[in-house]
Order: sequence, then structure tokens, then C-alpha cells
Amino acid sequence: FEKQLLERFFGVTKKSSFQRQLNMYGFKRITQGNDAGSYYHELFLRGKVFLAYQIRRTRIKGEGARAKANPTQEPNFWAMRWLPDRDAPLSVGEEAAGINQEGSVLGAH
Repeated sequence: FEKQLLERFFGVTKKSSFQRQLNMYGFKRITQGNDAGSYYHELFLRGKVFLAYQIRRTRIKGEGARAKANPTQEPNFWAMRWLPDRDAPLSVGEEAAGINQEGSVLGAH
């Protein structure tokens, strides 16, 4: 399954090659909690495709020492509220709460 998925969508057959690519694009690995072992990027969010265009690959790999993981700085996605999709219509609850398409509170500046 892993080999077929990686080859079909990412053009690699080895998990280590895929992980190296994630690191070169600035993805960080979560080391503890419910999502331990998964990767995240601040600009890679569901329904926010426009942010992903800002993700850039580092030009030189292997330069400098990689910072040691700091679990206290890792996000806890389970404690965060879900962001609405940019183009999806707002739910009745979101409209009632006054949330706009960008996830901001309406009328807030």
C-alpha cells in the first residue's frame, strides 16, 4: 500500500525519500501526542490551497545541523477549532457565530 501510494502521488517508492522531501519543503515531524509520527507545515491546511503556493523547497540540503525536536513547541491539532474551507458555504453555526470565509470573526479588525 505504502509503495503504491507514494509512487502514484509523489513519484518516489521509498518512505525515506518521501520523508527527506517533506523535510526539504519545511514540514516538521510531531514527536508526541495523538499525531506522533505525522508531519505538518504551517502553510499546508485543508481547504486553504492558496497558502500552499507559498511553500518553497530549500535549495541546499544537508546544510547546517537540524534543530532537535522540541515537543513543547509542537501544535496540538486536537485542541484547535476546525477552519472552514475557503470556498465552502458557511454552516448555520458559523453564520450564527459571525465567522467569515477566512475563519475570522465578522466585524473584527
